[in-house]
Amino acid sequence: MRMTVEERRKSICGLMKRHEALKVKDLSSTLDTSSVTIRRDLKSLSRCQMVQRAHGSAVAIQSESDEPPYTIRDREMREEKQQIGLTAASLVGRRGMILVDTVSTSSRSFGASPLRKTSPPSSTGFRLSWS
Repeated sequence: MRMTVEERRKSICGLMKRHEALKVKDLSSTLDTSSVTIRRDLKSLSRCQMVQRAHGSAVAIQSESDEPPYTIRDREMREEKQQIGLTAASLVGRRGMILVDTVSTSSRSFGASPLRKTSPPSSTGFRLSWS
């Protein structure tokens, strides 16, 4: 079975953590994917500052966190995140509010809930209340 784009990019990130540098042809062989696809993935991962592209290879960028970038985390477990938002909304009274931090789960969770942002997002979070 073929990997999704997200699965393949996570695999590349995992391989990059174990190896300082990997050649495109080795990634292509390991992941059973074309070199063109691997180059496209590396281009995307380099924009997220997960890898640094080099001629015919990629070099791991040392990160303070083992966590995947927000762009990848945001797409993971969407249904579960939406259920979290709906459950949290059901626990808040009509005059209540929730303070939410700015992580992918929070951002994705409350998109489907009846609660709406009532304060602009900041670096630490935002406030949700009934509209």
